[in-house]
Amino acid sequence: MKQLRNLSIAILSSLCLFNINSCKKTDDSTLQLPPSSSLNMDFNFTNYTKSASATQSQLNHAIAAGTVLIWSAIAATQTDIPSASFKKALENKPVYNGIDKIWEWSYVTSIGDDKYNSKLTGNVVGDSVQWKMYLSKVNDNNLTNYLWFEGKSNQGRTGGWWILNYPRADGGVIVSEQGLKISWSFTSDQIFSLKYLYIANKKYDKDSKTYVNNDDKGGYIEFRRTTDQVYDAYYTIYSLKELKKYEIVWNIKNKNGQYTPGDKTKLCWDENLADQTCN
Repeated sequence: MKQLRNLSIAILSSLCLFNINSCKKTDDSTLQLPPSSSLNMDFNFTNYTKSASATQSQLNHAIAAGTVLIWSAIAATQTDIPSASFKKALENKPVYNGIDKIWEWSYVTSIGDDKYNSKLTGNVVGDSVQWKMYLSKVNDNNLTNYLWFEGKSNQGRTGGWWILNYPRADGGVIVSEQGLKISWSFTSDQIFSLKYLYIANKKYDKDSKTYVNNDDKGGYIEFRRTTDQVYDAYYTIYSLKELKKYEIVWNIKNKNGQYTPGDKTKLCWDENLADQTCN
């Protein structure tokens, strides 16, 4: 009986060696994904609305919001699909490929009427993790196993970067082009930063309905959250085309803030978004 028990243990151990996926623990040993804030910038600043009296103007905040809206439009084009796919990964558990030593999340992402077969992989190299997200659009042979984004992070989930590729149609053929580079750092939900650097060579022109040279390439927007009591949120925006830097600081709870538009005079607003003289 003892020999039979030892034989059973030996067989089970062998099965674990040849089928690591089924024997690998998926609790504390599971590779942890970076936080969702590593990919998604907070653009709620553009959605602030407050009633104003007939004697109040909210022009200062509106001007600041308009500057951010330009970037929210760029981000929507570049990040909507990969962001939705990444958020879906957070809802799923990965399996471990012991042969290739890669963690893999596989699932379906629904975006509007479209469905994508999503595969996210994580490969531990030293103290870092290399990430790749592949998407295949259901019923579309032109977009199969497309590397939509890749990146690198430390295992502590406190910092890293992403490169987002953008599939654009060129003469009926899908051309892959790098669109955004995202750099991120994360301490907590109240202390983190996220930077979008626009690296696309081409951008879509609605008037000509073609892709033209991207004169915004090299520009960036950075969003920071802090625990500062006065202003706890910051945007820094740089336009390479204009060679100008714009800065916005505000209080997320109270919504008062100030905007420094390049080399022009600072603009300020109060808790009701009403224009006020800057201190």
